[in-house]
Amino acid sequence: MIKSAIRSLLAAPPLLRLYGSLPGTQLSLFTLHRFAVPDLGVAGHDPEQLAAALAVLRRERIAILPLAAVVEAMREQRPLPKRAVVFTVDDGYFDFAEMGAPVFERYDCPVTVFLVTGFLDRTTWLWWDKVRFIFTHGELRRLSSSLARELGDAPAQGRLIALAAEISRLSTPIPNGELLALVDDLAARAGVVLPESAPEPFRPMSWDSVQRLASGVVAFGPHTVTHPVLSRTGPVHAAFEITESWRRLREVDARAVPVFSYPNGGYGRREMDLVREAGLQAAVTTTPSYAAVDGSSSPDDRLFRLPRFPYPDQAQGLLLTSSGFRRIRPPRRAE
Repeated sequence: MIKSAIRSLLAAPPLLRLYGSLPGTQLSLFTLHRFAVPDLGVAGHDPEQLAAALAVLRRERIAILPLAAVVEAMREQRPLPKRAVVFTVDDGYFDFAEMGAPVFERYDCPVTVFLVTGFLDRTTWLWWDKVRFIFTHGELRRLSSSLARELGDAPAQGRLIALAAEISRLSTPIPNGELLALVDDLAARAGVVLPESAPEPFRPMSWDSVQRLASGVVAFGPHTVTHPVLSRTGPVHAAFEITESWRRLREVDARAVPVFSYPNGGYGRREMDLVREAGLQAAVTTTPSYAAVDGSSSPDDRLFRLPRFPYPDQAQGLLLTSSGFRRIRPPRRAE
């Protein structure tokens, strides 16, 4: 309640004009993921809240630009609008095609969706969804008993702590192969046989949807084949994930955008070089900051580490960020 009142005050038109007068261009890239489908238990962005936010941006005359146009302008060192917004969506779940895309189309709002190509091919699904599936369908008593055998006479509370610690390891910076092995081990302990392709709540959009949407406001870019954190993979594997996802996407959509999205924002100099070598022109991260369209570093270097803010579901938060407010209040670094 108090936070909402403060946001309303900070988003008052006179203050928005003040933020907009700050030096430099306020180029805000936003990233979204899932869209809410209550009937399937899918949590995510509320389509109606998104519609309200897009209406506010249109009312305030903040430019909403295609990512491809921004990259082209930066490559050619052409000026961009003082305040501009770019929308991106990661992964390629079905709910974007069914719930999110109609909202962007209603407001003639360009958006770029980064696809995990193996996910759309139904040859893999995403590890965090597998964990959710395990805890929804698994025998938690069996999981606890498995830990009990390892821990001997440890009390139940200790076993639960051990279980929580093991699950938390899935989010730590461990090699990708070890991460997937941990998920498989968790499934075995819980007595769950993981389906080969994603069940209904976790399924991807179809390639037919990609072809249909690509003729409108939606553009597509590559986001690897299987969604590993590239900096935790070997060089051959990392190169394959980048080049093959770009090849497969162009096979379906000749108009695909030559911009890559690093899974979980994980990248370094090696990944930047691999993306460039694959023939791509830029890449986006999850570093929450305004994109630098001028400065001391070369445009080429900036293009392969474009920052993105997480999308704020409140229209006021979106308006504050896109108006330049976060230049005054520096954002916290992404976890």
